[in-house]
Amino acid sequence: MKNEFTKIKLVPKKNDCPPRTILSWQIKREDDSYDTFTLESKDEPAPSFSLRFLELREFVNDICDLRLADDELHKLSILSVSLSYASEKHILGATITALKTLPNRNAPLVINTPHLIEDYYSDSGDPASLLPQDLVTLIYEIQEEADDFVKGCRMQMDLFPIEK
Repeated sequence: MKNEFTKIKLVPKKNDCPPRTILSWQIKREDDSYDTFTLESKDEPAPSFSLRFLELREFVNDICDLRLADDELHKLSILSVSLSYASEKHILGATITALKTLPNRNAPLVINTPHLIEDYYSDSGDPASLLPQDLVTLIYEIQEEADDFVKGCRMQMDLFPIEK
């Protein structure tokens, strides 16, 4: 059985609220039904997990035609990736949710990419509906990081904290 993630969300630390990692996934049973699971943790993910999420900023910039320069990408933070699996070919689909800081505003702009798919549902389709291949690869890597998180891989804690 394999975890099929349906939502991967990294909520950053804000004010006094700790960061949260929220993962939802499904596992297909032998009778073709699914068991669904959700994990919400205050444990911070491994640095590699957070870095993979940062890599999504360039794709959000391109897909949503935001036209942010490379030195402006820091204004985007990735909140989540929502995943779907469709048709008999079990085609991956994804929507990425990002937040963009706005000058002189106390709340960010919420940006959702269009739902794009890994491959056509039938023999052909509109190329504009496809995920870029580099993004597909990154999404699979993020799923591996999420699977590692479920298995217990987290940010390294201080083994010998300094007392104040």
